[in-house]
This record gives sequence, structure tokens and C-alpha cells, in this order.
Amino acid sequence: MSHDAFISYSTHDKAVADAACAALEAAGIRCWIAPRDITPGAEWGEAIIDGINHCRVMILIFSASANDSPQIRREVERAVSKGVPIIPLRIQDIAPARSLEYFIGTVHWLDALTPPLESHLRRLGETVKSLLQIDPLPPRIVAPADAAAASSRPPSRRLPVMIVLALLVSGAAGGGIWWLVARRPPSLTRVVSEPAPVRPPVPAASPAAPAPSPAPTASRVAPAPSPPRAAALVDPALVGTFEFATVIDGYDWRYVDSITANGTYSLVTTQEEDGTYAGANGAYRTVGAKTGQVRTGTYHAVGSDAIAVTSASGTAIFRPVDPTAPLDPANPVMLGVWQATIVQSGMTWTLTIQNNPNGTFHYEARAEDHGVCAFADQVWRATSAVTRQTTTGTYRVIDARNVELTSAAGSAVWHRQ
Repeated sequence: MSHDAFISYSTHDKAVADAACAALEAAGIRCWIAPRDITPGAEWGEAIIDGINHCRVMILIFSASANDSPQIRREVERAVSKGVPIIPLRIQDIAPARSLEYFIGTVHWLDALTPPLESHLRRLGETVKSLLQIDPLPPRIVAPADAAAASSRPPSRRLPVMIVLALLVSGAAGGGIWWLVARRPPSLTRVVSEPAPVRPPVPAASPAAPAPSPAPTASRVAPAPSPPRAAALVDPALVGTFEFATVIDGYDWRYVDSITANGTYSLVTTQEEDGTYAGANGAYRTVGAKTGQVRTGTYHAVGSDAIAVTSASGTAIFRPVDPTAPLDPANPVMLGVWQATIVQSGMTWTLTIQNNPNGTFHYEARAEDHGVCAFADQVWRATSAVTRQTTTGTYRVIDARNVELTSAAGSAVWHRQ
């Protein structure tokens, strides 16, 4: 029988494992846990292998005992070899042994170091449910036409992938696993703990979207200046389209914000990177062309029609834009243009990866936001119609082409297009 989650734990941590199992099953997640799910008289090792082979995610209860357990290492190795995503729940503040670090060193951890345990288990359940919402059997998708040719190349050329999901960045809000740190934008290679993780932040003081909060509760807005007087919705100096560009974590970020005189805005955010890739046997490595930044992760076929790419930040399901041939589940090849869609804190991001036969790639993540705003007397306020969040701050007109926007997150200079 298939299960949603396999719980791997040391017998010394059985109380925590049982609590995690109860919390997950109360959330509607089917769990496999030993010894409960081992048929009396069955061979223990065979039952463990069957449990891992028929699960969709592994929950690793990580402690000093688990760190020293050869059985845990074998279970983790089996899960990695089968392409099963691993969510480590760390209950003791220790680093993984080198034998475990090899398999989970790039996986982002979900910490449960501080009481009460129940709050961490709730977040674990939300994380797993968020991951399992990905349809394991999406609509029929086929691989690029040259996939067959690619399969004959040396293994180092099989599967590029860099996820986003930095949309997939390290440390998610509230210690979560999936997508982002409140202060940093998403990075496809660092992709999974809150079901609705912190949205990729815009530059400090964007007039068009809420600035990221330094605390896990990103939706809370810090005290801000008094709102603009209703007499003037938008200062004429702020009407138009402004742009802000920066480099964060090796990615090129670009924000384009259009503000109208009647107090509305639209914001388009993009994240891009070019570089080279290599992949084989379910693992990949990319190198950024500009910064030389290295990102690693794993991939595996989902059903027979799509590819799941997992990085330290989480997992995303990619489908070919122009399917031309069936995907070989035993040897998935990700050449051509592939896309995935994720929803992060209410924002929809489209992730696009173009992997070329010569080992180069181009990656882009794109999201759009819109809402209402007001700019007057050097004070601004913006409320997103997408996330329902409100942000406020101050502004300073530098000249006809440049304006400095400031919020609780800092200041940034935007340039008129």
C-alpha cells in the first residue's frame, strides 16, 4: 500500500516519531512508521525498503542518535536513490555526520529545537501537505525531441536544472523548509516549511509591494509614517514606470513598477541566471556564468510525464513547453524549455528553465503584483490586491528620473524608464 510519508527515526526518539506520525495523520497525511506498519512475521529490512519505495516524502527525525545510526544512513541512502524528497526535522542542535551530510547536506532543515514541539509538528504537517499538493500524475507531458539524442551522450550532460525556487532560498520563514528567507529573494536552487512561505521580497522600499519583514510573520507591517492626505493620491513626480535592478545570491533581479495618477500600481518581478550545468544519476550541478556560484540538487521523473527538481529549498514539478516525445521515467532528460508554477505567500511565480545541448542554461522566475497606492508629502502607502498586505514608507524625489523610496526594510533608488 502506498503512503504519503515515511518516518525515519532512531528508537531513542520513538516518542517524537510517534508524535510526528499522529500530527501528520491528524492532518490527513498517510504515514508509514515502524514497527506499526510492519506485518507480523515479515522480514524487517524488506518491509523498510517497501515502505520507502512506496512513499512520496521521507520525514527524518534528526538527533544525535539518528546521526550515529547505520540503519538511518541506509534508509536515507535508499530514499535518495529513489528520488524521494527528504524533510529533516532536527530535534537536537548538531551537525550531520559526513556519511549523512553527503546525502542531506544540501537539504534545508526544519528545526524543532525549542518547545513546544506541537507548534513544530503543525508546521511539519503544513510543509508536507504543501509538498503533496503537487500532482504526482500531471497531465500528459512529453520531453523535447532531442531527448533521445541526449540520452546517448555522456552522463554529465543529462539533466540541467537549477530550480528556482531559490524559488526554492535558505531558511524559510519560521524555520520552514520550502521557499524563502524573509529578507532574501527566491533562488531556484534553494526550494520547501511554511505552506505559504514568505513571498520573494522586492527591493527595500518598493512602492508597489510590501517590504519583507525581518521576522517570520512577514504579513505584519511595522509601524510607519502617517498615510498621505487624501487630497493627492499620487505626487506627479511618482507617476510613470520606474525600475530597480540588483544582484542577490548570484541572481539578476529586476523590478518594474508602473504607478498611475489615480492611485494604482502594477509590479513585475523577474529573477534570472545564465550558466552551465551537468547532471547524471538523479543529481545535478550548475555554475553561474557571472558569479561562478555553484548550486546542486536532485531530480526524478514524476509519473511518466514530468520531472521533479529538488534543491535545498524544496521541490518543483517541471513540464516541457513544447512536448514532442514521451518521457523515459527511468532516464528523464530535461532538454529544451521547461516550466513550473508555484504559489508563494499568495504570489504566483512562473519558473522557466532552458537547457541547451551544449551544457548551458538560462533560468527565469517571474511574478506579477498589482494594487492601490498613495504618494504625497514624502509619504507613501501601497496595498497589494494579490497578497492583501499593506506597506508604508517615505520617498524623496532626487531629480526628474530618480526617486529614493524608504521603508522599514531600508532605502533604494528607482530609475524612471
